[in-house]
Amino acid sequence: MNAAGRGHRLASLDGLRGLAALVVVVHHCALTLPSLAAQFLGPNSTSPAWWLTYTPAYLAWAGREAVLVFFVLSGLVLALPRLSGGRSGGWSRYYRKRMVRLYVPVLAAVAFTGIVLALVPRTPGAGWSWWMLAHTAPLGPVDLAHDAVLVAGTGWANSALWSLKYEVLFSLLLPVFVLVARRVVLPLWVSVPVVLAGIGWAASAGYELVSYLAVFGVGVLLAQQLGTLSRWAAWIDGLRTRGVAWAGLLILALTMLLGEVWARLATPDPFHWWLLGRPAAVLGAGLLVVCCLHAPGPRRLLSARPLQWLGTVSFALYLVHEPIVVSVATVTGPTKVGVLVTLVAGTALSLGAAVLFHRAVERPSMRLADRLGRSTRPAAPAPVPPRPAATDTVLLGLRTRPAVPPTRVPARAGRSA
Repeated sequence: MNAAGRGHRLASLDGLRGLAALVVVVHHCALTLPSLAAQFLGPNSTSPAWWLTYTPAYLAWAGREAVLVFFVLSGLVLALPRLSGGRSGGWSRYYRKRMVRLYVPVLAAVAFTGIVLALVPRTPGAGWSWWMLAHTAPLGPVDLAHDAVLVAGTGWANSALWSLKYEVLFSLLLPVFVLVARRVVLPLWVSVPVVLAGIGWAASAGYELVSYLAVFGVGVLLAQQLGTLSRWAAWIDGLRTRGVAWAGLLILALTMLLGEVWARLATPDPFHWWLLGRPAAVLGAGLLVVCCLHAPGPRRLLSARPLQWLGTVSFALYLVHEPIVVSVATVTGPTKVGVLVTLVAGTALSLGAAVLFHRAVERPSMRLADRLGRSTRPAAPAPVPPRPAATDTVLLGLRTRPAVPPTRVPARAGRSA
């Protein structure tokens, strides 16, 4: 595969990230409707809300599953430069850039949340969903400061920040993941099932930190075996029925991505939702990333200008959308008409705020991170080969900004994305 082709395929992941971020926004808009939010406590009826939650229709607002896609993307994108021989620099440079890229936007997002809370107080209303009621707890500057630290956990002021705790911890532990990936090289059909089993065990036992960090590990494994995946994709492309084969893999990925949904239908025991459902969903997320890297149809769609633009502002969209959505829902009320207004107005306002946030905060933070990354004395230059390797050419064009943090996901039934 030539460098241009690989760069184009990696660009499709930005489109996937942008699409997943939009799904997160829709997810939070949907949770303002009590009947939809109630489904996250377990299947409880055959109402329209049930059909929107426990059928493939849920893909339109599958915020919890978008979390898993984000984590797999982060694992792949952050580990790839270190595992492919690219010019990734030293770890000190990496830490400075990564922490600035995460924390500067988060601090600004927390300040933005405080302003929104002051303008639109979150007072409980009659008939509100449990998700909306969770946002009405008294909050003050100390609570916002606690949220900005991230690694100590976050509250409901801007509950979407919860996943950044895992983004930060994985970023700090990336050298360990890379070291293990370099030392232990196993076929994907061996390594991935082992990691998936660990994910299910940790989730069902209540070890959320271990479980989520292992989801990043699946992305690291994809980065480790990117060449193998490319060869498999080339074999599929050589089939006469390649279109059918790719379509089948994409359908399989989306079906497995809803693994927890199917587990909830199969058993009333939450233990099995996590033991069986989460590994299936993570496998679906990984397979979806592979399809978006290599399948011609998804790759073209995700490389289109609108989704590339959405990928550009996706981190900002994630950081600012929830305070806006909750504020709009506070005004409109917990009705079907209210949730439609929230969906339209909340999404539009969130996109507008994301554009401004990206220009005013995220772009400057990227420039600051680049400057800090160049602030140390350079190491002695290595001999320059007469022709750059194709991998180096690709990595120079690979965006390694942090994956859009996902929405809040319940550690157990009763909490939501």
